[in-house]
Amino acid sequence: MATKKDKLLAKLKANEWDTDSWSAYLLECTKTNDVDTTREAYEEILKQFPTLARQWINYIEFEQKNKAYDKVEALFGRCLLYVPSIDLWKCYLNYIRKTHSPANFPPERKAEARATINKAFEFVLNHIGLDKDSASIWIDYIQFIRAKETTTPYEEQRKMDELRRVYQRALVIPLNNIEQLWKDYDNYEMSLNKQLAKKLLAERSPAYMTARTALREMKNLIEPIEKAQKIWMPKPPSWSEKECSVLAMWKRYIAWEKSNPLQFEEKEKPSLIARVVYAYRLALAMLRQYPEVWYDAAAYLSENGKVDDAVAMLKTGIEILPRSLLLNFSLAEIEESRKKDFNDIKPIFDILISGLEHQIIDITAKYDSQRDRYMNAKGVSNDSLEHGEGSGAAVEEEWDGEARELERGKLRVIEKEIEEKVEEHRKRDIDATRKALTLAWIVYMRTARRTQGVKGAREIFKNARKSPNCTYHIFVASALMEYHCSKDSKVAGKLFELGMKSLDLAEDKHAHHYVGHYLDFLVGINDENNARALFERALSAMPAARSRQIWTKFLEFENQYGDLTTFLKNEKRRKEAYPEELGTINEVNDVGERWRYLDISNVGDIELGLADQRRTKAASSTAQRSDERRKSTSDSSRVKYQNLDPVHAERYPRPDLSKWISFQPDAETGTRRAGSPGAKNPTQYVDSSSRSVTQAGGQQQKPGPTVLVPEALARFFASLPQPNTYNGPIIPVNEVMEVLRQTQIPLTNVGPAIVPIALQAEQHGDRFGGDRSYDDPYRGGIDRDRERERERDRRAPRGKGDGRPGPGGAGRGGGAGKRKGRRDSDEEDYGGHRGAPQGFKRYRE
Repeated sequence: MATKKDKLLAKLKANEWDTDSWSAYLLECTKTNDVDTTREAYEEILKQFPTLARQWINYIEFEQKNKAYDKVEALFGRCLLYVPSIDLWKCYLNYIRKTHSPANFPPERKAEARATINKAFEFVLNHIGLDKDSASIWIDYIQFIRAKETTTPYEEQRKMDELRRVYQRALVIPLNNIEQLWKDYDNYEMSLNKQLAKKLLAERSPAYMTARTALREMKNLIEPIEKAQKIWMPKPPSWSEKECSVLAMWKRYIAWEKSNPLQFEEKEKPSLIARVVYAYRLALAMLRQYPEVWYDAAAYLSENGKVDDAVAMLKTGIEILPRSLLLNFSLAEIEESRKKDFNDIKPIFDILISGLEHQIIDITAKYDSQRDRYMNAKGVSNDSLEHGEGSGAAVEEEWDGEARELERGKLRVIEKEIEEKVEEHRKRDIDATRKALTLAWIVYMRTARRTQGVKGAREIFKNARKSPNCTYHIFVASALMEYHCSKDSKVAGKLFELGMKSLDLAEDKHAHHYVGHYLDFLVGINDENNARALFERALSAMPAARSRQIWTKFLEFENQYGDLTTFLKNEKRRKEAYPEELGTINEVNDVGERWRYLDISNVGDIELGLADQRRTKAASSTAQRSDERRKSTSDSSRVKYQNLDPVHAERYPRPDLSKWISFQPDAETGTRRAGSPGAKNPTQYVDSSSRSVTQAGGQQQKPGPTVLVPEALARFFASLPQPNTYNGPIIPVNEVMEVLRQTQIPLTNVGPAIVPIALQAEQHGDRFGGDRSYDDPYRGGIDRDRERERERDRRAPRGKGDGRPGPGGAGRGGGAGKRKGRRDSDEEDYGGHRGAPQGFKRYRE
């Protein structure tokens, strides 16, 4: 039996970005108390989420607990420079201070230990000292310097200068405790020299005031991000509302940092750049799967003259997102702008294209696995399709042919639904990847043309043609490049014809787009003959549903540059090709387009009111779709009809229903009817031929009550066999009645003939398993209820307020209300249901 850990691993294999499963998996591994298992779990989750600071801290603390200090230092080396987390850097600083405490060293090595800690403080503050939450580290550094022992005035002066330098560095940063830092600095300077203190404080006061004001603005921007960061795990964007909101918050904060809120002067621009870059680092810790953030950071660095840093930023982003078109194209463009050799740029495109080719293979394998998983979950397999045994199949010792075939049909339907669902998603992902691959080839060809000329671009096009996953866009790009760069329309035309040969006009759903681009090219070079030939060739091969764009382009050309006879002829042909559009908004739109030029559309907008007509049609379509969704929801919520499988009642023990006589007291005399317990009359039975109740002695008994029904129903009832002879499928009465109720029957002016029929005096049990609300009107239940009510009224004592008519006429004292209450109570108990059956209410009324 699979353990919880195995189940979580299976879920992670199916979806490697399932954050909840990752958290649960790590928790399960830590519960085992096995060092290797826990270490492996931390490695796996940090490989997937390498900027997750809290897991790095937990991992480091785990290794410290196991006294694996060599692994602790290795972990710090792996994460510190890539995770700008104050808690993680504090963990590092505490580790250094603990392992290099001067108290643990002999006197001759205490200075060395202090120097190591001092370097650690400088290292930490150089990397995250700009963070507003680094205030506690600045204070610890100041206290560390204060605690330094000095033996000479020179050392004391150096200590004072170092302490002043640290204060002044901290007071220009918007730190959380900047006001307390200023007070401490004020006291420190005053304790040394009041005259000098006033001068130094006056010089530093403007920067401090600016930082304090900026802190308030920063908190308003950062605090919403920090709330989201507590439960955030960096994963590829799904562009949900929450993700877009977090991205927008980071953009606002970065834009605020770029606006120079600390009012740095031009000579202090490196400080401004450092703050903006640190803001990008903070954003990338959360949004490392967002190419936009990497691109913006590299663009900012490049704009400010730090091209090498921009290249490094893009390369880091490509390591994380190797199939990002934006990052790869940007890197290739920067390298081209730096006059790099084309051979240095080629690997960027080669690696990208190879990755996209493999992505298509991965998508195919992914959806094959997903289909098999869905099939197994539904119990569909080759064996089940062969033998008709699925997960929902009834388990019986012997399967008859009808049941087996029915189950096979169900499994085939499930298999088809799964195949359609999986293929839809597979096709969508593969189409998107093929377009990305084609775009990579086009940009590759464009870069080769700029660096090596048209010949270099032709070599790239030659290689792109060999790829079976390239779309028609590569032919359009190459043909137009040849026309505009080489000024050779013949070569461009040959390339367009080459693309036509690679397309199946009848089957390819994108063929009309390619033909449209080809037509634009021919019209652009004023090649009317070939344009008309292409038009006829495309319309003869393409289905009408995908050729409307071609009709529109060609009629526009004929209307503007052709003669009227040809235009009217082709317009008539289009109407014949789309007869279903006659009288619709599309026909009116064609009229408006005929008299339109560029953005001048007075006929369509003013005289025909096309905009209003489209808006009305869109509103009507929306309302119609809403009605269809409501109807679909109503149909899906209805209980599915039961399978009409044979019952095989002979397999199960059943009572002798021929001796089952229901109790029916006589309302007139209070005696029991024949066949009831304690009665002297012999057992009753139903004569199937006369439909009358006959006693064993041959005497005829009074039949049940009669009702008026249409003549057609009366003939139908007379043709029905006796219930005890029926051994077919169980009919779901409620569902059948619901279908009949919803069926729209055409009305006629002549009503049906109405004839009386006698209801059968008794039924042998509720044979059909339906709701008595449909069956009781034909089983004598109505008659029994009326008789019980009449007997109750006869036995009830008469008096004041009894609700019965007295000598004076109507009853007195509110008795009618009590009687109504008794009747409601009877209806409540009728057939075990709340309220009387519909048939009973109709009969009583």
